[in-house]
Amino acid sequence: GKEQKRVSPTPALDSERDGVYSPDGKTIAFAGETNGQFDIYTVPATGGAATKVTSEAGDERWPSFEPDGHLVYAHRAPNRATSK
Repeated sequence: GKEQKRVSPTPALDSERDGVYSPDGKTIAFAGETNGQFDIYTVPATGGAATKVTSEAGDERWPSFEPDGHLVYAHRAPNRATSK
């Protein structure tokens, strides 16, 4: 659609992306960034507070729902600086 609507009043996030609806259309999962790292959040499709689903080190991105409603996502380990 042409009109965007904010569904989550989560001001602490630097950015939000990769949003996807659950099979029943009641939940949206998305990747939220804070301090350069992404975690997965869910929020009711009608709006409301977001719930942080992941908190692993590194990035969790590209959430998706299986037909039965289970949430899956990609995880990337944190970048580790190497010294020479």
